Amino acid sequence: MFNNLARRYSEQAFSKLTEVYDDLVKNSALESTFEDLDPEQDAEFRRERVARYGRQFTVPSGIYPGCNTTSDAANNFSTIHEFAAKGLEQKHRDITDSLGRLQPDLYKSNEEMVNHIENGESAGHLDVSLKFNQSESILTVEILRAKCLSSKVSQPFIKICLLPDRKNKFQTRVHRIPSPQNPEIKETFSFNVPYHNLKDRILQCSLYDFDKSANHALIGRYLIRNILEQGELLNETTFSGEITPAREDREELGELMLSLCYLPAAGRLNVTIVKAVCLKAMDITGSSDPYVKISLIQHGKRVKKKKTTVKRNTLNPVYNEAMVFDIPPELMPYSAINLQIIDYDRIGHSELIGYVDVGHKCHGLGFTHWKEAIESPRTPVAYWHILIKDS
Repeated sequence: MFNNLARRYSEQAFSKLTEVYDDLVKNSALESTFEDLDPEQDAEFRRERVARYGRQFTVPSGIYPGCNTTSDAANNFSTIHEFAAKGLEQKHRDITDSLGRLQPDLYKSNEEMVNHIENGESAGHLDVSLKFNQSESILTVEILRAKCLSSKVSQPFIKICLLPDRKNKFQTRVHRIPSPQNPEIKETFSFNVPYHNLKDRILQCSLYDFDKSANHALIGRYLIRNILEQGELLNETTFSGEITPAREDREELGELMLSLCYLPAAGRLNVTIVKAVCLKAMDITGSSDPYVKISLIQHGKRVKKKKTTVKRNTLNPVYNEAMVFDIPPELMPYSAINLQIIDYDRIGHSELIGYVDVGHKCHGLGFTHWKEAIESPRTPVAYWHILIKDS
């Protein structure tokens, strides 16, 4: 008898859940999603949803006489309503998955941002506004503000470029006061780019800490990879995200193979530029037009310079070009050569890809190569050198 009584009351509770769920569906914008179901499919769908979220719900004690029931949830009608609403919420999630999801990073509190910074997971937060003018093919970028920067950052500024084009880049002013950790920047820049190219472009925002000696420290980067993710940008659209900690990756600039041969009797240094590999792409086409400029430095002064031919549209140029510098033996301890690989640009300014210093007072491989060339006269000595570049 007790089992029959419990079953009857359970069926009543199940019926109540179904009614609540029906009310939610009728009052929602998702009512049309059930129009394609036949009556049996519709009933089965509702039964499955209510059963899924009502399974853990037991009838509140005191409602039905003779039944000793318990509930982990609150003993009121709103709790039943809540369980039924979960089914509708799940259905809504299934439908909207293909339309995109909210980005939780956009809604983090300042406390969460600070925790990420302290854990080394973030270098801060950056807000950027984008708008595209289709008639003029201009992308307007406004750097709005940075938030929760590290206390070690005292004079922040930001460089931006639209990858893969690194030539057309801009820089904000340096922010010192009143709050370098939460600077209000509000500076606007424009890029001339066709609309159909936007899907292949990446907006790179690099955060630096200013140094008076020009050796600015790279703190981190914020990349907007899918510029058209939030629409056609006909209206001003705000992007917000974390600044990922980063260091200047010097290896990505490329490497240069260099051969030195010193003839002490003639007081002559033969410098052969052999080739370079894996140079950084500087053009929008994903390539470069590199040449090498070699400067002889004595007592800290540039006394002579020469350059190779330009190799068109390549990141792995082969030169095999020799340059001759007259250096008496007594001046070798005070001499050095500086080799710059430069991307030639017919219109505008040519841009430095990276450089190498080799000499008696240089450090690392630059000193080793120079010393070995002096100690092995009349013998070509070749080394690979990793390009570097000041920030």
